[in-house]
Formats: sequence, structure tokens, C-alpha cells
Amino acid sequence: MKYLLFFIFIYGIDLISIGQNRYIIMDSITQEPIPFATIKVKNKPLGFYADDNGICEFVNMTREDSLIISCVGYYTKLIPFSQILKNSNITKLLPKTTTLEEVVVVSYKDKEALIDYPTSKVDQYIGSQIALEMAYKVAIPQNRTGNEGQIVNVKIKMKKTDSNNPCRLHIYDIGEDGMPGDELLGKDIHITNKNISGKEFSVDLSQYNITTSDSIIFIGMEWLGKIVANDQYEGTRVAITHAFEEARTYTRTILDKNYQWLLLNDIFPPHKNPANIIVSVTYK
Repeated sequence: MKYLLFFIFIYGIDLISIGQNRYIIMDSITQEPIPFATIKVKNKPLGFYADDNGICEFVNMTREDSLIISCVGYYTKLIPFSQILKNSNITKLLPKTTTLEEVVVVSYKDKEALIDYPTSKVDQYIGSQIALEMAYKVAIPQNRTGNEGQIVNVKIKMKKTDSNNPCRLHIYDIGEDGMPGDELLGKDIHITNKNISGKEFSVDLSQYNITTSDSIIFIGMEWLGKIVANDQYEGTRVAITHAFEEARTYTRTILDKNYQWLLLNDIFPPHKNPANIIVSVTYK
């Protein structure tokens, strides 16, 4: 629990409610609601998530505010709050589409390569209040870079809790600043108690054609749900290790005004070695 309070202190989260507006986020093609879409209030330490029916409640909003609305598998949308009110409190996101013909993969004779857990040593399991995201840096071996390879499996060491709130899986390329860049995952995949087995989340990604020629990718997870003042939610808990010297894990939250990535070690209590989550990747 002390780590949850530490995150709140660092990011300066203020969740005092002074009025609410409800609206729905929908797929512009299917007209179906988008579960757990992310809503960031531009240039404010404020953000929200839709629920599993695509419905979101806003607090502390003004007509002058603008919203950045996103979800894995959809194009991000910047929209003035005043326009949403004119649209009967409905906004729609355009889905991204990828056809198999567009993907050319150099598969190295279809042999899969494993970037295994760098360590099996778990120092502790931590949860988070909703809205925190962590992303772990994975280095692709030199003999595999420069050609398109396909990510076929991801594993994250974590364990079940009593909470039913999901986490969202993210896969990023590397940005110009060396931090997580653009989303590579085209399918919104949620991590729940149902798909955690033996203190490990594992997902087969072979059908999603996630390709990259970068030497670095980032595997991330984001805690989803309704953001409530003074919430003590800890959610699904992820394994933390101090077993190696390099800081490889970054974190951010939609409740940060600048929504910027920081090293997890910069906000974690001091330790001889940095704090990192534990991730394994298989690609071909």
C-alpha cells in the first residue's frame, strides 16, 4: 500500500469530483461500444476510462477542455469536450485494419527465438491504483535486427488478486527519445485473473502479425477501471525484481499533466539495483 501512496505523491493526482457527465465511446464501423477506452484530458492532470460497456463518467470538466481518446486497435482522436456535448455525449473511434497481404516477415526458416526472463528472482509483487502503466524494454539480439521479425508470444510474471479489474497489454516500438514509442499491437488484449496461470500471464500473438525490425521493443501493461478519489485498488499484481543493474522499466499515468514516461526506478524507493518487471518474448 505504501507504494500506491508513493505513486500518488509523485504524480500529483487530484481526484476531487465537482460534477459528472456520462458519455459513450463507440466503434465507428460496427457501432459497438469500445470497452475500457482511455480518455486523457489534454494539458491537465486528469483522465478517465470507459467501463466494459464503453460508458465513461467525466468529472472536473469544462467546455474549454480537449480530450485525447484512444484504445489499442483504434486511431487516437483529439476532440473538444464542447463537441462531444453537441454530439449527444457520443464519440466514435476509427478502427485500424491490417491485412495479411500487407505483412512480409523474414522468419529465419520459421525457427522461433526466445528472449527468456532475465531472472526468475521475484523480490515482491506490487499492484497499482488504476491509470498507471508500466513498460519493460526488451533488446532483440543483433543477428535478428534489420529484418522484419514477428512477435509470437509474450509472458509477464504476475499473480491473481481478488479484483476483477483488467489490465491492458501494450507493445511499443522505440521512440526517438529512447522511450516507448508507437503502439505495435493491433488488438486490444486484457489481462485478467482468468488468463493468469501459475503466477504468469502468457498470450499467443501469432495471429496478430506484430512485426518489427527495431533492436528494442517495449512490453507494457496498464491498469484499467473507474478512477475514484482515495481509491485503494491494487489490481492484478506484477512481479518486481532488483536482480540486475540496468533500469529497463518505464512508467506513466493519464493522471499526469504531461503524460510522460519516467523510469520506474525514479519513483520507486531506493535500492542497490533498479526495480524492473519481469518479461519474456518469443519471436521468429
